[in-house]
Amino acid sequence: MIRTVFEFVKSELSTYCFNKEPLIYPSVSSFLRISGFYSPSGNSTVDTEKHIQLTLVNLEEERLEGIRPTFVRMDDDQLMKLRAPVTMNLQLLFAATAVDYLQSLHDISNVVSFFQANPIFTKDRYPGMNASVSEPSTRPWRLIERLDFQIHTLTLEQQNNMWAALGTKHLPYILYKVRMLTFFETQGEVVEPIVEIGLRDRLN
Repeated sequence: MIRTVFEFVKSELSTYCFNKEPLIYPSVSSFLRISGFYSPSGNSTVDTEKHIQLTLVNLEEERLEGIRPTFVRMDDDQLMKLRAPVTMNLQLLFAATAVDYLQSLHDISNVVSFFQANPIFTKDRYPGMNASVSEPSTRPWRLIERLDFQIHTLTLEQQNNMWAALGTKHLPYILYKVRMLTFFETQGEVVEPIVEIGLRDRLN
């Protein structure tokens, strides 16, 4: 599911910037790269031929009241108990990686403009939201229903901690909180249904 989010955002944002300024962004594929800043072997993965690097910096649970397990009736009339869904928020970092600093600032401005015009995505408005999911009927856990983007502002101390954790130098960036991503496992525990309720003959 997280992969679906990244692939959708890359496609929509890259297409927006290419259509807006084709002289600056000569192809859709030239705009954005999805990657951390270092490979597992310790080598830098920053591609200065791209304009934006998109990185997941945090996952946090959205605690909701009243969320309970779900019971689904199976073909043999038994019940399957599914655990309550887990709702997560993502923090997505859009870092400008162009060599020219002024161009990097321009790239970040385009990212902000895109999400200012499109803060909310739903599958009804964007039929291609799950286009990257092959065989969606057998992989429902990869499908997304809605994405809500909000700018997430950090203090200077928090910025320093973030860049230190990422292991790289400060780059022009914008950080977004993406709400809400619901994880719902379709495999659960089979339980016996209640078929009758016994009542006491007398009430004391």
